[in-house]
Amino acid sequence: MDRGILALWYDLRASEKQEYLDWLHGEYLPAMLRRPGFLWAAHVENLDSAEREEQSARRLTRTSDPSVPTGFRYLLMLGAADPHSLVDPSPAEIEAELSDQARRMLGLRRDVREAVFVEVSRVEGPDAKSRSPGITPGPIIQFGTSTSTRSSTRPR
Repeated sequence: MDRGILALWYDLRASEKQEYLDWLHGEYLPAMLRRPGFLWAAHVENLDSAEREEQSARRLTRTSDPSVPTGFRYLLMLGAADPHSLVDPSPAEIEAELSDQARRMLGLRRDVREAVFVEVSRVEGPDAKSRSPGITPGPIIQFGTSTSTRSSTRPR
């Protein structure tokens, strides 16, 4: 059972898309799945439209902090038996082990945002019993993060 997910959102230049996708699916993801604790990988291209963006804008608040990358077009997810497999070694340590060519390919990603999700509880849908263990999440998923801007004060 997967209890940790590494998620990366990013963009690609159109001129580099096919080269990157061929490498990602042909070399990188198979290599990652050979790592201890890694169970599955998924890679999706987010589709958007003016209508979808309008709906999202009504429901979501996005940061205006320029230090937060804005990558969105692609989502790469790696599922692991536990979150420790995703951070020990860290993604940066794994990248340092890669060939120059592989690091060049990772460098094609633009505005990369990265998050490690730790599962605390799970709600399965009615089709859960028909899914094999150790496979990617269902056909629709939603990730979210939040940060409180409220400050806490303690009595002295």
